[in-house]
Amino acid sequence: MKNSKVTFDLYLVCAALFGWILFTWGFYVLLSLESNSGIETLALASLFLLVVGVAFTASAARKPVLLVISSVVSCTLLTAFMLAGNSWGIWTVPNAALSFFCVLLSVYLQTQSKTVFLNS
Repeated sequence: MKNSKVTFDLYLVCAALFGWILFTWGFYVLLSLESNSGIETLALASLFLLVVGVAFTASAARKPVLLVISSVVSCTLLTAFMLAGNSWGIWTVPNAALSFFCVLLSVYLQTQSKTVFLNS
């Protein structure tokens, strides 16, 4: 038998993490609509949801530059949302950690794509 090398598809990991964030924030926006939250909170959450959708699409399409940009923007928006609204709930902290982890993964994927490009 040959030795098999297990490799992880980091784009798939990013897509799964952004999919989870998209899912949980979709529920948040729906709950905000039902509870008549402030328009600022709803606007920031909706903008964050849009950027996470772009990041999800970029990771699924394997576009490292767009993934880095959307990851950084989504992490920044989430931080702004948490600081502005004092939303340190049980779902925002893990989502912030996952979002930051996605930033690190996307930066790593971007550097790997540059390395592959330069070596070709």
